[in-house]
Amino acid sequence: MAIKVKKDISSSSQPKRRMFFRKKEKDLSKREQVFTFAPIIDLINYKGFTQNSDHFLILKDSDDGYAEFLTIRGQGLGTLSFNQQKEVIEGYHQFLSMYLEDFQIMISPFPTNTSVQRVNVLHRYNKVTSLIANESKPRRKHQLLMQQRYIKDQLSTLKRVEKELFNQDFILILFAKNQRELRINRDNAINWGGNSVILEKMDLEKKKLVLYRMNNLNTRI
Repeated sequence: MAIKVKKDISSSSQPKRRMFFRKKEKDLSKREQVFTFAPIIDLINYKGFTQNSDHFLILKDSDDGYAEFLTIRGQGLGTLSFNQQKEVIEGYHQFLSMYLEDFQIMISPFPTNTSVQRVNVLHRYNKVTSLIANESKPRRKHQLLMQQRYIKDQLSTLKRVEKELFNQDFILILFAKNQRELRINRDNAINWGGNSVILEKMDLEKKKLVLYRMNNLNTRI
């Protein structure tokens, strides 16, 4: 599948790794921002993960080195007071001013995951179904049948939510020539982000999921 990425082509003097997004039209003005669609393999040309606890992406071009994914935790700005919103915005501006390393921010929709809730509801459904099979009193059996119908409706709702609703995943992608440098850049980004840019490490399974979903043309996102 393809993902939607925002591309700023206002400068042609960016370092190689910062020229991250695919160029499209040759006749675009220098200040124009365009949206284009590209599979992630065109955005990050990688060949695997490092065999350590960091699980950095190994980029195919040896001059590019390594890349790391960090999750940017979303914040409900609409629920914050004016002063709190101002603090978040100022903190974000400060982060951009201080953190000078090579990075990109990617925004991508991911399906809502209701698997945990569905397992719990399915367990209740099976339990009620078993009780119905062993119940001889008509009134009690009718009550259990009503519970079973209600639980079945819950399962249908959870399936529909997972099919129709999506979360926006915000991912900070860092680059460095070697693993030591990338590790320092990652730790600095987490520390300097503070309460405005709340960054969290991403485990290997989540990284694989991100890459799989963005490369799989048949995956619905």
